[in-house]
Amino acid sequence: RVYDISQNDNHWMCQCPDCKAMSQREGSESGPLVDFINEVADGIRPEFPDVHVMTFAYSITETPPKTLKVRDNVIIRIAELNAEWGRDSDLFHPITHPTNKAQFERLQGWAGVAKSIGAWDYWIQYSPNDPFPTPYAPIRCIAADLETFHRNGVSEVFVECESPDTTSFFALKCWLGYQLMQDPARPAEPLIRTFMKGYYGAAAEKMREYLNFVEVSAAAVEGNLSAMKCYARPYLTPQFFTTCERLLDEAEALCAPDPKALLHVRRERIPVDAGLCNLWSDFARSLPAGRKLPLDREFLAKRYEEYRR
Repeated sequence: RVYDISQNDNHWMCQCPDCKAMSQREGSESGPLVDFINEVADGIRPEFPDVHVMTFAYSITETPPKTLKVRDNVIIRIAELNAEWGRDSDLFHPITHPTNKAQFERLQGWAGVAKSIGAWDYWIQYSPNDPFPTPYAPIRCIAADLETFHRNGVSEVFVECESPDTTSFFALKCWLGYQLMQDPARPAEPLIRTFMKGYYGAAAEKMREYLNFVEVSAAAVEGNLSAMKCYARPYLTPQFFTTCERLLDEAEALCAPDPKALLHVRRERIPVDAGLCNLWSDFARSLPAGRKLPLDREFLAKRYEEYRR
């Protein structure tokens, strides 16, 4: 049994002399937090030895304390505030990537002072960096991060993964995540191919090609993509969208006789068409004189509305 006693969703901590002194000594506001939660854990252990207390390492308590150790009946749930905004974490790359060095070091630091660790992870980008949908699919990060979590003592994972109607490969993210949470050591590729065959039918190989194209395009960009506004991410070019449209055209043609598979392929059009419609004016201005984009904006907008409905 787990009882959660966590800080509020803000940056405010007690500023009394004792708390400030402990924060300075421990190098983090997690000092007073851990001291308090340890007191609670010690108080309940004699009567309720099977109960664990969970608390966030979040916002200004993300950094582990320098000297305090966490009681064995406490679970530290690491929630990387602003990971979904791109402060010093990049959701387009695994936690072990150099871009995520600070995040990985915090995980390792908590593993050194706490027996039980949880993770509050993000498989989605939020506004203001993403004011409209665009194609991105952190599938490679899911497999890599769950294995890294497991290797560093993480025993439970909670994931924010909303917007099923506007994010790329939402069903695959959920299904693959569930599978790998049971066994993080399983190779991801056979699972992905199983999903593709069952979800996209005759278009399975083409959709695997499309997923790979989206992932490789994003991975080729240097720097923290999460910190960039979606309309400034270098891989989102007219050529990128043209290739996406071609691959999805081919996928639709392959599974046309299968209504369910066709619906699943068409769902992947939504972030593509939404992104292209929103970036249309920028793309048009960047073209040489006399050149036009190879697609029709009015057609895209109508298809977007139809597929969303």
